[in-house]
Amino acid sequence: FDQYIALGGGVMDMNTGEVGAAVADIGFAFWVGKVGSLRVGLKDYFYNETYHSGTEASHNLHGHADIGYLF
Repeated sequence: FDQYIALGGGVMDMNTGEVGAAVADIGFAFWVGKVGSLRVGLKDYFYNETYHSGTEASHNLHGHADIGYLF
């Protein structure tokens, strides 16, 4: 298995328009034979959310499990 960390940027589509976001992803990848993989991780999106009362820093944390096949 392997551990991974990924950092990047993105765009969040909000009711008030699009905002830039920073993305962090961390997890484990398990290799199944020569052609398969299983990934389990946590991905967090950091962005500024606009409310009627002002702007506030927010984040969304997502857990994910992925199955991969190399052909």
